[in-house]
Amino acid sequence: MVSNLDMRRVTIALILLLLILAPLIAQTDKGKPNEAQTHRAPNVPRTVDEAVSVLKTSWLSAKDLDWLLRNPQKQAVAILYRPFGMGVRNQFGLWGDNQQLRDSCGENNPEGCSVVIFNRLWESVRSDADASLVRQLDCQFQLAEAIRVNYKGFHNLTIGALQKKLQSQIDDQTAKFEATAPPARLH
Repeated sequence: MVSNLDMRRVTIALILLLLILAPLIAQTDKGKPNEAQTHRAPNVPRTVDEAVSVLKTSWLSAKDLDWLLRNPQKQAVAILYRPFGMGVRNQFGLWGDNQQLRDSCGENNPEGCSVVIFNRLWESVRSDADASLVRQLDCQFQLAEAIRVNYKGFHNLTIGALQKKLQSQIDDQTAKFEATAPPARLH
């Protein structure tokens, strides 16, 4: 007859055996590709241009592409990075075995690859747009970059007073830019 003490010893021995063997079993599977790695999605892009094409045709709406066009590159890429960066890295196999895409990016780091892809996307959207509109937007981007806001005292102002002070700073700087700018050429 088996006593309760013997049953506990057997149970403890089995638990210890499982705890010892579990890591060893897990290590033997590490080098083997799993099903997801061996059966790639058929339309995973292999180049930056293919990735841009997928984003433009399948991921982003016309409204999204227009937003991308109307924002400066640095800002657009930074904003895209948050909601789409992880999706691009995962769906395009950048964390996996899509070495061709990483090579095309000139970057082996998946995070860096997604930035390369977003920069090329921004450039591609601009190349599809009307050249005159792109020049106008560039002018606006440069002006917005050049304007400096002095935030001193803003915390003491009401919303209305803050808006007036901010607008005054913008108007003053814009007037200075206009006074020093070369005359516009007519085409």
